[in-house]
Amino acid sequence: MEINSSLDKYIKVFNNVMPNNVLENLIKICKESPHFQPASIIADNFENVLNEKIRKTFSWEMKNIGVKSLTEVDLKQSLLLLQ
Repeated sequence: MEINSSLDKYIKVFNNVMPNNVLENLIKICKESPHFQPASIIADNFENVLNEKIRKTFSWEMKNIGVKSLTEVDLKQSLLLLQ
């Protein structure tokens, strides 16, 4: 199928990237996390919009959990600056 051959240019799968114990802990955290929220898309006006016809999934921004960084970047502001 043409789609599969073109996606292969952009998506790669690597085995054994993390030790098994780290991977098991990550899976456990994800299964038990209350932080997942419906995933939004970025609309033409750079607003986050929920549209399950386009993206019906949940996401969790996995930043440094519990740490407020002074260097976090706001995606909306960054996109506005690039215009």
